[in-house]
Amino acid sequence: MIPPRPWPRRRDRGCSQGPPQAPARLTASQRVSYRRTRAWFTDELGRALNPQMVLRRFQRITKAAGLPRCRLHSLRHAHATALLEAGVPIVVVSKRLRHADISTTLSLYAHATKKLHREVPGKGAAILR
Repeated sequence: MIPPRPWPRRRDRGCSQGPPQAPARLTASQRVSYRRTRAWFTDELGRALNPQMVLRRFQRITKAAGLPRCRLHSLRHAHATALLEAGVPIVVVSKRLRHADISTTLSLYAHATKKLHREVPGKGAAILR
């Protein structure tokens, strides 16, 4: 049996994601064959799921919830925008998105930071009261 590949080392970008761990409910023989992948969506043995299957399931869930049709990647942008509008510092959002440079985050989410700049005078006035 070929041992699993070691988890590739990457410089720490402040994200709490590490190598996937074999679930405790697996038997000892299943844990030995547990695969370490870089895939976002895996089965209980760590094998990457078919991207089309993930997309179809996502579309069924959003349709059942009555949400408009959107791309799965749109959730990433919605998440980042929501974090910025909630006041999370741009540096933290940039690290969470694993952007190599904060300027990438600033250029993609400038619309959210403009909204925050409009709110600053009101917050400043509230502090001085």
